[in-house]
Amino acid sequence: MPRHCTICTHPQVNEINRQLIEHIVTYRQIADTFGVSYAALRRHRDEHLTEKAVVARQQNEEARDIMQGDTVLDSLLMLKDKALGILQRAEQDEKPGIQLSSIREARACIQVFGDMTLKLKEIEQHDITQNPEFIRFARTLAQVWKKFPEAEKYFQELLRSES
Repeated sequence: MPRHCTICTHPQVNEINRQLIEHIVTYRQIADTFGVSYAALRRHRDEHLTEKAVVARQQNEEARDIMQGDTVLDSLLMLKDKALGILQRAEQDEKPGIQLSSIREARACIQVFGDMTLKLKEIEQHDITQNPEFIRFARTLAQVWKKFPEAEKYFQELLRSES
C-alpha cells in the first residue's frame, strides 16, 4: 500500500507549502514548527510541489521587487541615517572603533544609493531606437508600408490626430 503524504494531509499544508517555496527558513525549522519530519518535507517537495509553484514564486518576487522600489530606497536612506546617528553618538562618546564602522556603513549606503541613481538615469536616457526589437519592428513596419501604402497614410493620420 502506498504511503500517504503527511504534508498534504496536514491542517496547515498551505503555510508549509508557502514556506517551502519561499525558502525564508530552513527545512529543519519548518519541520520543527509544524511537527513534521524533514524527510516528509523533502518527499512532499519532490513529489507534490509543482513547477508552477516555483514559477509563481519567482513572478511574485519580481512583482514585489518592482512594487517595493520605493520601500527599498526608503530603507536604504533610513539605514544611512541610523549609521550617521550612531556615528554622531560614537564621536560624542569618543569610541573610534564604532566611529569607523558607522562611517563604513554610511558610505556603503551612499554608494548603493549612487549606483541606483546612475542605473535609473541610464534607464531614463535609454535610446529606444537602438533597441534590437524596435529596429526589427521598424523594418517590418517599413515592409508593410511598401506593400500597403494606404496603411502608411492611415498610420500617419492616426499619429496626427493623437497629437
